[in-house]
Amino acid sequence: MDPRTILENGFQRWLEEAAASSNVPRGVPLDPYRSSLRNTKFYSERLRAIADHQPFPGDDPTQRFGDMRYAGVVEGTVASPALSPLGSVVLERWDLLGVADGEEPHELARAIVLLWAAVERGIPLYQDAFAFWQELRRLRSLEDWLGDMKYVYLAQHLNHTDAHGYNPWTVLSRSGLSFDGPDPYAVWTTWASTMPQGPVREKFVSILNTVRSYAGRSAGRQAFCRAMELMHLTPAGPAALAEALSNWGTVT
Repeated sequence: MDPRTILENGFQRWLEEAAASSNVPRGVPLDPYRSSLRNTKFYSERLRAIADHQPFPGDDPTQRFGDMRYAGVVEGTVASPALSPLGSVVLERWDLLGVADGEEPHELARAIVLLWAAVERGIPLYQDAFAFWQELRRLRSLEDWLGDMKYVYLAQHLNHTDAHGYNPWTVLSRSGLSFDGPDPYAVWTTWASTMPQGPVREKFVSILNTVRSYAGRSAGRQAFCRAMELMHLTPAGPAALAEALSNWGTVT
């Protein structure tokens, strides 16, 4: 059984509703990042500047401030920025760990701190991401998901409920569909290519193109998924966490 068979009832209408909008259904994101800041690499400099009452630094400050406000680490406006309670504790903990920088090897540590601090504070963006990650982990291993980031992003965009209460990801995840195989994503591109020309096909192709684009720049999401994996493994105890970090080549 393939997705076309499983989703034959409802998916066409879901796509038609999506086609009526200029935006691609965002679904449930698996990280707190937006288009201009896809990881925490540039957060430290900006959080520090705000803490020191300096102007918001860097290129395109309006969009980047908006992306950080979406992540919940700043508040106010780009002209009058302030650290949010989450941003304050994140910067403090990054400083304590010596990772308040833009070094790529510190990305996982920064993501762990950000995730833990946000979940502690009950911030829905992070709680929803972690709940979705737990759902994904019941279907496949971390290695399988991160081995094909296109499918991770596809799962996100499909996890959108339309006005009729239809959610294609919910249907798929409950269907018993195997998410393994040499290239499970290829089924979707083939499906889109065989649809009749028109707005519905264009929206389907747009979703798949968005997925492919984001998957090609996914280092920040991969680190955030690993941070969620550590939270997922926490009930198993310190040994499970140490084993995971060791398997990833991370110093414990």
